[in-house]
Amino acid sequence: METISFTENLVHVEHPSSKVVQLTLDGSTPANYLDMNARLKTVRAIEAASRDPAIASLILSGPPGASFCGGGDIRDVCRIRCEADVDAWLDSVIALYLALLNCPKPIVAATQGDVKGQGLQLALLCDVRVAAYGAQFGEPELTQGVGCAVGATILRHFVSYGVATEMIYGCREIGAISAMQYNLITSAVRDQDLTSTALHWAQRLAGYSPQAFAHTKSIVARNMIEELKSCLPAARQMYRELFAAGLK
Repeated sequence: METISFTENLVHVEHPSSKVVQLTLDGSTPANYLDMNARLKTVRAIEAASRDPAIASLILSGPPGASFCGGGDIRDVCRIRCEADVDAWLDSVIALYLALLNCPKPIVAATQGDVKGQGLQLALLCDVRVAAYGAQFGEPELTQGVGCAVGATILRHFVSYGVATEMIYGCREIGAISAMQYNLITSAVRDQDLTSTALHWAQRLAGYSPQAFAHTKSIVARNMIEELKSCLPAARQMYRELFAAGLK
């Protein structure tokens, strides 16, 4: 298995026999916040991997020693000055989520540290989610004044109404064991077992017929894709109003 950073323009496989490539989310801090540029590079990397016949499955992870993803970079929000900025920011988020859902190949999230906001949403849209015991999951958007329209849409596919409101309104963080009990992740493992467990899942899913998996995933992901697209107009209006009111 090779590790590819999103700082590279192309995704390639150094050891094609493994058929698994690890894509590293390329944030700028230990919490691994993603800005618009990082999201766009991520989209390009996923789309390149989708087209590469040498890749059978992907592992999505944070950098060594850093969080999977602590959320979106708040500096993006601080730079918003007009409706066009709002649209570009939101479109970059939705484009990344749709890239994950539309990828015909299996994607396994290997999560550790902070898995919050956009980080949690990214993980949930992968096909399998593995977490280190120390991972922390949450939706802190309301504490930052940016709202949780897209996150709420995704989270409601996985948990009960009560759990969703507790995480969204209460901004409650939960650990890996609770996340597993809430069906947010597939399994929780020791830190040292995270990569090997993710690789196990990636190789297992890669063993299926690529055509059969791709068709099945398109059906499984269809409702989520439709809901993301249908929530977009309301989310766009909400963020326009929030930022127009000076909530940045």
